[in-house]
Amino acid sequence: MAKQKEKNQRPVKTHDAFFKAVGSIKEVAIELILASIPMAISQRINFSTLQLAPASFIDKKLKESFSDLVYVCKDKEDNEIRLCFLFEHKSHYITAMQLVLQLLRYLLGILEQDQKQGNKTTILTIPVVFYHGKQAWTPKTLIELYKNLPKLYKPFIPNFQFSVVNLQSLDDDKIMAMHDLKVARNIFLAMKHAWEDDFYREHFGQLVVFEVDNLKPDIQEILIRLFFEYITNVSSFNTFQLMESVQSLPPQQQQRIKTTWDNMQEYFEKLGMEKGMEKGMEKGMEKGMEKGMEKGMEKGMEKGMEKGMEKGMEKGMEKGMEKGMEKGMEKGMEKGMEKGMEKGMEKGIEKGIEKGMEKGMDIGMDIGIDKTIAVVQYLLQHPTLTDTEISEKFTVSIEKIQELRKVLSVAQ
Repeated sequence: MAKQKEKNQRPVKTHDAFFKAVGSIKEVAIELILASIPMAISQRINFSTLQLAPASFIDKKLKESFSDLVYVCKDKEDNEIRLCFLFEHKSHYITAMQLVLQLLRYLLGILEQDQKQGNKTTILTIPVVFYHGKQAWTPKTLIELYKNLPKLYKPFIPNFQFSVVNLQSLDDDKIMAMHDLKVARNIFLAMKHAWEDDFYREHFGQLVVFEVDNLKPDIQEILIRLFFEYITNVSSFNTFQLMESVQSLPPQQQQRIKTTWDNMQEYFEKLGMEKGMEKGMEKGMEKGMEKGMEKGMEKGMEKGMEKGMEKGMEKGMEKGMEKGMEKGMEKGMEKGMEKGMEKGMEKGIEKGIEKGMEKGMDIGMDIGIDKTIAVVQYLLQHPTLTDTEISEKFTVSIEKIQELRKVLSVAQ
């Protein structure tokens, strides 16, 4: 629960960056436009003229509320149009009046900038607000905020229209029925259900498989990569779970993302899986022990590698064979897990790991390195607890607990 809460408190830049990254792809932008503005307008747009504008019209006051993505294009009568996607990323509730005032400020800033640049004609700006928050939200135009106002007065209201994509109010069935806008559909589902692991697990194929026949392979690869990264940022999915989700897809869907998956070694390296899934934990643990737990079971073994690597790598092979087999498992497992590798498999980095971690590596592949270390520490500190009690505490199978007990008995 604490881990999930910590993720929910991450900066909103995760969503902002994802939206900007996918929205910057022209093929995706076209779908977002078709999904967000009235058909009467979208049918008039000449999409061959659509270009991403380098400019942003967000000032300092608006920066806390919005980020924008600006496209320019022409309609079929050669009128220039500016389409501004505004991603609403405030974590707290925004009222309808606040939204209208912020949009007025945004549009005014655009008009002022056009005037400064000496534009002879005023360019139409169509703002599109994207909202993906969990809280119910009902935006209104300025004229709708004036209640019971006589019709005679309404012409004096500086009213304007804007489009809104409110993912919170969109039903999942309606989103999934967007058969002609399959990329936009996947984006909407992924962002609407951020932090919902169960939804991601159940609908994984609908999120990362883009069933668009005319989508270029390089664009498809970029999109899959962006979705993988977004999912790992807004869920508790780790690399193993991501891999399992891919492998659970039907063969035909697996084939669609196979190339991207095979090319993501660098991405998995970033997540601590040096060679991706090609050699899995074989390489991951090989490097982890070669460098004396350089990451040192990171936080769980703060002091472990301070002493372990200091002596283990300085005199690694010098004393490795001499004391490795004598004290390797005796000190390596006893002190290594009790005091976070205080002696760092001090003299047995070569033979101690070969025998003591032989089965630990297999278990590490299955349940994760951090969890394996936590379970081993707990076993050492609470030898009288039953396998069932430890299994329930760490959500690890009893069979894995029993295998770890065997490893510890060999070490002792």
